[in-house]
Amino acid sequence: MKVADMMRRSPVVADREFSIQQAAEIMRVQQVDHLIVVDTETGEIPVGIVTGRDLVIEIMAEKVGTEEVTVGDIMATDLYTASEDQEIGVALLLMREHEVHHLPVIDGGGQLSGVLFVYDLMDRLIDDNAAID
Repeated sequence: MKVADMMRRSPVVADREFSIQQAAEIMRVQQVDHLIVVDTETGEIPVGIVTGRDLVIEIMAEKVGTEEVTVGDIMATDLYTASEDQEIGVALLLMREHEVHHLPVIDGGGQLSGVLFVYDLMDRLIDDNAAID
């Protein structure tokens, strides 16, 4: 099975200049716990990721004002990605090795085309096993 068969095709994105307040609002409205940060000057090339955990640890725990900080200030830039045509097992190993729950998926041109989310994979595994029982 390929990554393209399992990825979410409409990843929620943010620009690195978005305020933390904007990021939190987008996450709330879109009901996601992460934002893929993209370089909007070159299309949608993923350059980082921000998670709800980042907001709690980096902003709330440090008591930093949400107006003072941008997504680019706290995003994780050691971004791991998968390609659409990669085998799902290879992507899972990458996620486990780097202890990440979200894996941006890129097309042949390096543009963001989706996101692989560990909980979607668990749901699929549960569904597949339920069908076997």
